[in-house]
Amino acid sequence: MREESFKVDAFNQRGQTGILGRMADILGNSMRTSKISIDSSSNTLVGDPSLGLATDVIGSRGPDRFYQKDDYSIKDTIFELNKATSETSSIHADLWSQSFVDSEDTSDNYLNLLQSVSNSNLFSANGLGSQFQMVLRLIKLRKSC
Repeated sequence: MREESFKVDAFNQRGQTGILGRMADILGNSMRTSKISIDSSSNTLVGDPSLGLATDVIGSRGPDRFYQKDDYSIKDTIFELNKATSETSSIHADLWSQSFVDSEDTSDNYLNLLQSVSNSNLFSANGLGSQFQMVLRLIKLRKSC
């Protein structure tokens, strides 16, 4: 391995990446890593885009189900669109569709896993406290696996 692959780039010579993202990239060479952000995307978690390590963003209240309530019959509309465009579908549509399915599966997976972890009242229920609460739940989840 080249010496270059072990550098963290503390002086930010590789633009548009964050220190935590670069650390995750390096650790990914020898360890299984993932990047999770609470409530919003974080620039510090951005790493080398060619490695394909996505950042999962989880709300402090937990992930939402996509079809929580279907007031506007969006499911039916999506199925109708799929039927209407099935013969003219392109690689772009297929890739977008697969990304959508993967995102929904990841969200459901987090929901199912987080249901098995108790929610303690160690931190306040709003703002930064609720974000710390989600971090604590994720740590508990990791310890139980």
